[in-house]
Amino acid sequence: MQCINCKGNHSALDKNCPHYIKEIKVLEYKARHHVTTGEARRILNQRTNTNLATIVKSNTCTSDLENTLTTKMEALFQKMQEKIDQQMAAMLTMFEKTFDFLQKILQMFSGAESQSSSPNRKKVAHKSHLVNMNISNLRKTLDKGGTTASA
Repeated sequence: MQCINCKGNHSALDKNCPHYIKEIKVLEYKARHHVTTGEARRILNQRTNTNLATIVKSNTCTSDLENTLTTKMEALFQKMQEKIDQQMAAMLTMFEKTFDFLQKILQMFSGAESQSSSPNRKKVAHKSHLVNMNISNLRKTLDKGGTTASA
C-alpha cells in the first residue's frame, strides 16, 4: 500500500504521514493566528526555508540600523525644538504688540474720561488708572520672566 500524498509505504489516512502532520500544523497556525489556510501554508513554508545562517546574517546589521535611526531621530528632534522656539518667540512678539496696543487704548480712555466734569466719570477714570497701573506691573513682572499672584 502506498500513500497518495507523500508516496510513502503507508495508508493515506495514517497519522504518522509527513503530509498529514504538516496539514495539522497548517490548521493549528490558521486557528491561532486567524489567517486563511493559504496564508498559513505560505508562512509555514517560508519558515522551513530559512536556516540558522540566514537568520544570523540578517541580525548583524540591526545595531548599525539602530545607531543610524537614533542619530536621525535626535537630529529631527533638534530641528523640531528649534522650530518650536522660533514659533514661541514670534508668538511672544505678537503678544507684546497686542499688549502695547491695549495699554495705549486704556490710556486714551482714561485721558478722555478725566476731562469730563461729572463726578461719576471721575471715579471711573480713577479706576481705569488703577487698572493701567496693574497692567504696567504685570508687564514688568512678565518681562522679568516671573509670575504674579493675581494672574
